[in-house]
Amino acid sequence: MIQKLKNFAEFSVRSQILYYVKLNFRPKLNTETNIYEVSYDQLPVVINPVESKLTSFVSQNPVLNFIVYVSPCSSNPMQILNEDGSFIDSNGFFVPQWGGNNKYQL
Repeated sequence: MIQKLKNFAEFSVRSQILYYVKLNFRPKLNTETNIYEVSYDQLPVVINPVESKLTSFVSQNPVLNFIVYVSPCSSNPMQILNEDGSFIDSNGFFVPQWGGNNKYQL
């Protein structure tokens, strides 16, 4: 992504790894599909425990935060459900305070 945008802006990338971050809820196991499900209304709660542990740095430049959550084996596979109960294809989402809202979908 950075290579595609390098003609338009200058980027610096910083990364951080957090281990053993727990969700504030327990994903629900769908016994028919054997998939752990997270509903769209639970998604903002995912960021709260992580946000306080993220290292921040002072900058006058805009910041994009990307978080990847790898679910533990005990709740794998995990899938995000849309408002209508269907699976979200990308299994990714935006949190409104973090820069966008498309019904939490990518």
